[in-house]
Amino acid sequence: MTLNNNVDLSLLKGMTFTFTHLQQVIVLKVSALTGKEAVYINNKLVSQARNIKTHTVHECDHEGIAYRIELHVDSLLKGNITCSLTADEQPVTTYELSYDKRKGKRLLNCLCWCWLVPVWA
Repeated sequence: MTLNNNVDLSLLKGMTFTFTHLQQVIVLKVSALTGKEAVYINNKLVSQARNIKTHTVHECDHEGIAYRIELHVDSLLKGNITCSLTADEQPVTTYELSYDKRKGKRLLNCLCWCWLVPVWA
């Protein structure tokens, strides 16, 4: 489910967050099934980890800029997810997702499966 041009949620593909900073394209991909997380800058892998926690941080340096991507899941039931990018400790972009009752249960179900499947696997 594409929420906008920069955020994509899928049971099979997981979550993808895309940021742009100083003509650099920074992408965080989180697998819904394996817990694998990967950060790409201009399609080059710069950080990866496996994680099933509700809070994760990736830090890397690129062209003299210290980037930090932080993903935090406040509540699986409410679907509250925050993903933020900072560059040299200055906030660049933050995406905040939450379940909207008017849209039905599709988003909530997707979020629950994205985060609960790795725990059971």
